[in-house]
Amino acid sequence: MNALSDLIVKEGWRPLGIAAAAALVCAFFDWDLAAWFFLALAGALLWKYRKPARTAAYFEKGSVTAPCDGRVTAIDTLSDGSVLVEIETGWFDAALLTVPFVEGVSAFETVIRGTRLPRRSALFDTLNERGALVFEDEEGRSVRLTHMLTLTPFSLLIDTTLPGKRRMRGERYGVLTHGVTRLTLPASTRVAVNPGERVYATQTLLGYMR
Repeated sequence: MNALSDLIVKEGWRPLGIAAAAALVCAFFDWDLAAWFFLALAGALLWKYRKPARTAAYFEKGSVTAPCDGRVTAIDTLSDGSVLVEIETGWFDAALLTVPFVEGVSAFETVIRGTRLPRRSALFDTLNERGALVFEDEEGRSVRLTHMLTLTPFSLLIDTTLPGKRRMRGERYGVLTHGVTRLTLPASTRVAVNPGERVYATQTLLGYMR
């Protein structure tokens, strides 16, 4: 079981088990097409909920690494000077969410259950399921993360015991199967990525907070 837990995140066992059980039931009744469908679904879930072997790369103090796998879809400067970096996590990306700081102190705001409309929908920003967190380093520099779901039947899962605990960069704190992550970085941040680039949780440097 320990070997299996090193391969799959714990949140993935329930949907994976349901799909595998459905495949067995369909196979027992000789419903071949349905059995192959659920078997393929189980394989897709196994890939989605995989736990890739990641080691936190060494970066200097003030560095911010990607909290998720995906592709950078936008980088904007907001009216207060802070920097917004948006990352879209697709179906072929691992579902894990990881702490982007060294010794980050996190504040968990809330998870709001909602719809899973596509990113292009005008109601995406108001109706979609989301969760917000704030990570702060020992020097008081903070990064706000907002995770939003799109086109997925699986809920956004975030560890609700985060507040008040010191976390090391790379520690896993949740699961996002398909959606958008927005990071709001301090105005002094030097961004190290460009729109269109692929990023990987824990390993890709997004920028330095100066």
